[in-house]
Formats: sequence, C-alpha cells, structure tokens
Amino acid sequence: MSLPVALGVLLTAIPAGPPVSAEAIERALAAEASRIEVVARIAPAVVSLFDEEQSGGGSGVMVDAAGYGLTNFHVVMGMMQTRRGKGGLSDGKLYDLQVLGIDVTGDVAMFRLTGKDAFAFAELGDSDGVKPGDGVMAMGNPFTLSEDYAPTVTTGVVTGIHRFQGEGDTLVYTDAIQTDASINPGNSGGPLFDRHGKVIGINGRISAEMHKYARGRFNVGLGYAITINQIKRFMPSLRAGLLAKHGTLLATVSDDLDGAVFDQMYEDAPAWNAGIRVGNRLLRFGGRDIQSANQFLSQLGTYPEGWPVPIRFESFGRVVDKVVRLEGVVPPMRQPFEPDAAVNRAAVERVLSAFRKAVCGADRETPPRRWNIRSERKWADGRTTQYVLEDERGRDAMRTELDASGEAVRRIEADALDAFWTERGERYTLGVEETLLYTGLYVLQWVVLGDEVHDGMEQVRHAGSDAVVAIDSEGRITQERLLEALTFPLTEHRTMQVGFDVETHLPVRLVLTDTPTNTVVEVEFRGGTEAADDGTRWPTTMEVRSEKLKFVETLSERSLSW
Repeated sequence: MSLPVALGVLLTAIPAGPPVSAEAIERALAAEASRIEVVARIAPAVVSLFDEEQSGGGSGVMVDAAGYGLTNFHVVMGMMQTRRGKGGLSDGKLYDLQVLGIDVTGDVAMFRLTGKDAFAFAELGDSDGVKPGDGVMAMGNPFTLSEDYAPTVTTGVVTGIHRFQGEGDTLVYTDAIQTDASINPGNSGGPLFDRHGKVIGINGRISAEMHKYARGRFNVGLGYAITINQIKRFMPSLRAGLLAKHGTLLATVSDDLDGAVFDQMYEDAPAWNAGIRVGNRLLRFGGRDIQSANQFLSQLGTYPEGWPVPIRFESFGRVVDKVVRLEGVVPPMRQPFEPDAAVNRAAVERVLSAFRKAVCGADRETPPRRWNIRSERKWADGRTTQYVLEDERGRDAMRTELDASGEAVRRIEADALDAFWTERGERYTLGVEETLLYTGLYVLQWVVLGDEVHDGMEQVRHAGSDAVVAIDSEGRITQERLLEALTFPLTEHRTMQVGFDVETHLPVRLVLTDTPTNTVVEVEFRGGTEAADDGTRWPTTMEVRSEKLKFVETLSERSLSW
C-alpha cells in the first residue's frame, strides 16, 4: 500500500468528534481577550536590568509607584561594587537603577529606579493559594531579545508547589513554585503572574540543557519561582537597604519511619529553649504539617531572622505547641555588605511619617500636647500605683505613685527624659524593668510621635522585618502580622525596637533591652484602635512580658498608660 493511501485509510479511521458549540468558541475567545488585556496592563511594570555598561541582562518587576522593584540577587551580583545599573521599561527608555537590600541566600534583591514621577507597578498576589494546574504567565527579557525593553510573555501552568532546591550554602530556593511556562536565561528576576495579573513569584532557577543550535542554555520544561509570600516577609529589610538574614532553629532533623526527628541541636538556642530535645518528633512547623526533613527545610527557609514561628512537636508521647523566634544566619559573601546609610534613613523617615499620620491624621505631623493619661495597677506586694502624665503649660508635668492608703509617696518631674530613671530629691530609683517599660512608652509618645528634640532620633535605624502571630488550639496560624522594625537608642546601654504594622502603620510590638543586666521587656499592643479626645488614635490593649512584669492592661481614651 502506498503512503498516501495508507494515510488516507488512517485518517478516515479516526472518528469525528462532536461539533464545537458556538458558546464554547465564545468562551475561548473571551478568555483570550481577557489574557491579552491583562498582559497589556502589566507589561509596563516589567523591567529589563543591565549594569552601568548595559552588559549582562536580567529581568525585574516594579512593586510600587515610587520606583521600587524586585529581582534575583544573582542578576544584580555584578553591580554590587557600585550598586548602580540601568532599568529598561516598555516605554523604550532606560532609567537609572540603584541596588538596595539583598537576600543572598534566597536569591532576591530590591532595586529602585529614578527619573520618573510615578512608575507603573504590579500588584502582589497570594502565593499560598496557588495550586497545581493554575494558569500562569512568565514575563521578562530572555536572551536579551527585546531591544526596546518590551517584555516577552510565555504561558503555562503550575506543575508543582512547595519545591525545595539547595545549592551548597547559597541560592537556596525554598517553597518554590514549579512551572512549565518557558523561563530562560534573561528571565531571571522577572515576575510569574497568575491569570489576574498579580505577582505570585519571582522567576529564578531552571532545569536547562545546552544545545548546539540554541543560544546557550535553554529551558527543558521545568522552571522555579520564589513565592511572593516569603519575599513579602523580607521586603522591609530589602527596602531599607539591608543584608537580609534567614532564620534558624540551630537544630537539624532527619527522616525517620514516623516522619522527621530532631537529631542535633545547640543548647541555649531557639529549639533547645522551646523544650525540644534530640529524639523529639517534629509534627508541624509554621502551620504546615511536616513529614520529612526536606519539607522542614523548605518551610524554614521562608522565614527571616527573629521571626516567630509556631512549632508542634512530640516529646516522650506528649504533644507540645510553642512559638519560637528564630536566630539569624549571616550568609557567606566574597565581600562584606555595608548598608547604605541614606537608604536606611529614608526607610526610617517613611515609617515614622506613616506612623504620625496614622495616629494624628493626614493633615498634621505631630499631635496636640494636651493629653491627660492615667494608669492604676495593683502589685503582688499590696502596692497600688497610679501614674500620671499631664501636659501643663506646654510640658509634661509629673508622674506620681500612690501607696495602698492613697498617700502620694513620690513625685517625679517629667520635663526631661531622664525623669524616668532618676528620682529627684529621693533615694528611691525605679527597677530596671519598670524603667525600661516607662522610658519606652515615654519615648514612643513624646519623642517619636511628638516634636520633642532628642539627639537619639538621629541614631534611629531600620532593623528590617518583625512579626506577631496568633495560633489556635491546634497550633495552626490564625493571624500573621508583618511589621517594620525600628531601633531607638534610649541610653548608651539601653535600646528599644518598635515594630510598626505595615498596613495600619501603628506600633504593635516593643522590645526594650538593658544590656548590662541582660534584661528584656516585651510589650505587645492588641485589639483595635480608639480615638482619644484630641482625635488621635491608639491601641486598646497592652500586654507586658518580662521576668517580673506580666500583665495585660485595657487602654481607653482616658487611661492610655502612656
């Protein structure tokens, strides 16, 4: 039988399918039109990155109108000596680029473009909701094909989630999204979008091969994107120009027939201090069930240093839930990384400006100084104390403590910051923990928020990200609030770190430290906010935790305790 005859027989043997309905064709055309609209909308936010000589090449994505963007660390690694480069947008123009903070371990960096009043940017999505089979789009400048900086678009689906890839001690891709959307050299640092045009990841690593007809390496069907939710945790550090550090338990786990078991750990470290011991079984970490060492490493790598992580473990048949704050790991680098002081200061001013506007309103930077603030507390030894801060004649008037009979036992003039640790005319001095607490509250209200001049304000630094988490009875996360942390010097040996909510811009967490005595006082503000008489807004509940001070206080407009 000749070939044409054989083909004809084969074709006629294939049964014809049902006709495609007009409605199905209409739906397909509508989906295509929607995808084209989304691409047109988000393309102006995609950046082609180059060094100052416009060599090399990579991609990035703008994340706000002020010019801040995300990319891979390995894309900007060659720019680290000057921290300068160029960014090309779909308008065909090149803009000056400055490298800000870097996450060497997670292969992420933040940059800023200048030269335009407002840049197009992409909205960040929620990568925790991504599922295998979801449609995605990768955009960037592969092989530097686009000379006018218009991004290349490739489409595909999510083929895997929670992927972990380690490469020695650096460039560890944790909890990554795996996709078959074509990601090639030059796409690195570019965005992975969901079908709505929201960024769910930053493209980075690929499974590649060399081919004699290809321009170097090319994708063989597996690309990996760093999830945007883990990047969000590091963004305060990156925006502030810092070297981001990942967290560690200072403990390792290994696979066992029953799952993951702790096999090594340091004493006086996060895992040890949580009561974990060698042989204990890890059940859940960061709200995710753990069945293997690989799963644990993938989840651990998504957290910055100091992050509070819920952990559930089994110890001698007993299930224990704890929240552990991770220690930081300094990534290995060929050259030390020094934060840019101007970049960090700009981040400090941004956070403080947002705080003042959140409390006082957009029309004023500082509040009126007419607060009358009172607090009464009963101590275990029978004392009842009442603290008073009143603004009289434009200054803080006093703070008074009453004994159980109601008689005033001491009065402190509070017209200067040192009133909170120096008793004038009396031998009695406040304890270290009380001193830290009321000094911190004073500084936050009268110095940081107000207009009181204090030399320490010039030494305030942005310290990166922080968080507070809430868990249910099963140890699962019910709330995770991302904070931006600022450190304030109180004295030569005393410091305060304040965590401001990135959404409300209000203070959520204070950590006050006295170095010589190794004393730490933690304050957490909870609940909503309540308007005081002067129109300012403050938290409604304050919880204080230290070795000696443990109490929760409800704050009202006439009883703010600060």
